[in-house]
Amino acid sequence: NNVLRNIDLVNKICDLVVELSPENSAAHSLIRFVTDRPGHDLRYAVDSSKIRTELGCGPKIEFSAGLRDAVLWYLGKL
Repeated sequence: NNVLRNIDLVNKICDLVVELSPENSAAHSLIRFVTDRPGHDLRYAVDSSKIRTELGCGPKIEFSAGLRDAVLWYLGKL
């Protein structure tokens, strides 16, 4: 249930990289836009209502906490 544009998610990841690993302060400058897909993939959305209602499943971790843990893992700090 988190709707974000791709660029907003990328910026959140870069913000976390800079916060958790200040030596990577240029993370945002690494963002590149490709010309072969202009206007495509602005965002992805997953409808989890069926799994929630039929199986009673839901996320165990809040999105921002999971994202933080993923960045920590990639940085080798988790």
